[in-house]
Amino acid sequence: MKRFCVMIILLTVGFSMSLAQSIAVKTNLLYDLTTTVNLGLEAAVAPKWTIELPVNYNPWDFPQTRFVLVQGSKPSDTNFPQFEYENGGSGNDPAQAKTSKVARKFKHWMIQPEARFWFCEKFNGHFIGFHGLAAGYNIVGINTFGIGSLYGMGDVKSQKYIYPSNQSGTGTSEDSNIDYRYEGIAYGGGISYGYHWILNTHWSIEATLGVGYIYQDYKKYDCPVCGRHMDTQKQGRVAPTKAGVSLIYIIK
Repeated sequence: MKRFCVMIILLTVGFSMSLAQSIAVKTNLLYDLTTTVNLGLEAAVAPKWTIELPVNYNPWDFPQTRFVLVQGSKPSDTNFPQFEYENGGSGNDPAQAKTSKVARKFKHWMIQPEARFWFCEKFNGHFIGFHGLAAGYNIVGINTFGIGSLYGMGDVKSQKYIYPSNQSGTGTSEDSNIDYRYEGIAYGGGISYGYHWILNTHWSIEATLGVGYIYQDYKKYDCPVCGRHMDTQKQGRVAPTKAGVSLIYIIK
């Protein structure tokens, strides 16, 4: 899959450069906020047509320290649960509680080539786009504010507490306090609408939003154990496929 994506990138860039009347280099500020490294190239190939190729990559881990609870203890807003203590025993004093490092991550890569038709002129005003996408991801412990449920993965929440494994070794029986890990690939395509604001000769800002069809093939893991495979899903659905507020530099 990665070799195929690299080939698509090289072919698209080569084709665009050979036909380009002007080229734009851009970064999606929304992706920047998620610590995702991203860079896009857009080339004009006709008076009202451009081809865009954005590439996104996030390789980071975000470790989080959590309290370890006594088996069966439950968090409460008004009552501290029973913690396992660092020096043995247990109680409800968080200052003595044993802690555990849990990895959070939003690791992924994605490419999303798009052909755009401009209603007025290239790199100015309204446009519609027709895009494809391919992505791979490994996500755990990230609060997606409900967005994860749009892609069949639930809302991957980061909790303050974790439970030790039960006697059967299958993890906690309190599922609401587990961070599941989702690992897989996705591909699809869709249509987008956007608007491009010219700031000066070289600098611009652009906003775009798209919807389309996404097919996913992913595995779900019980993150406290991390090696225990729980489920495999292969499914497609209509969902948002593109969102961006981009800062652009145009090379003419």
